[in-house]
Amino acid sequence: MAYRKYTKGIWLPPQFASPRDLAYVPDAVLTAVGSCSAERAEAFAAVHAASAGLGQVPTAHRSCRTLLGGPDVDVVYVATPRPHHPLALAALAAGKAVLVEKSFTVTPVATREVVAAARAARRFAMEAMWTRFCPDVVRLREVVADGAVGEMQGDHGPPGAPPRRPGDPVLPP
Repeated sequence: MAYRKYTKGIWLPPQFASPRDLAYVPDAVLTAVGSCSAERAEAFAAVHAASAGLGQVPTAHRSCRTLLGGPDVDVVYVATPRPHHPLALAALAAGKAVLVEKSFTVTPVATREVVAAARAARRFAMEAMWTRFCPDVVRLREVVADGAVGEMQGDHGPPGAPPRRPGDPVLPP
C-alpha cells in the first residue's frame, strides 16, 4: 500500500504555534514556515527542524505568497492574530487545505466565505479544535452513536452557546 506524504506550512507569529503534533500524523513533514518577520521565521524553522520530519530545516518565508506558491506545501496552519479568514481564503485559492486557529472567523459571513471557498476548491478546511480528536471525546461519540446512553435530546456547549438538537445545521442557512 502506498501512502501519500503530507507536507505542512505554518503562517504564524512563531510564539503561537508548534509543529510538535506532527509526530501524531504518519508521514507529515513541516516544509515551510512563514512570518512577517524573516528573522522570526528562520529562528522558528531552525528550532523546530528536528521535529519537522526527515530532519530537514523548513523553508522560512516572509511572504505569504511564496509560502502558498510552494509545491511542497499541502496543508497550511493559519495561526496569526485575527482575522484569519483572509489567509485561509488565500491558501484555499492556492489549492491548499487549511487548519485555522480559533476563532475560525469573527463573523458568520466570513465563515460562510471560507466554507464556500473550501467547497469550490475541493479542499479541507477546519478550525483547529484539537479536543475533537482527544481519545475520551472520540470514545464518547462512539458510546452515544451506539445508543448506550439512550436517545440524545440535545447538547449544551460552553456558556453562551445555543443548545443544538440532533439534525440541526451547525450554521444557520
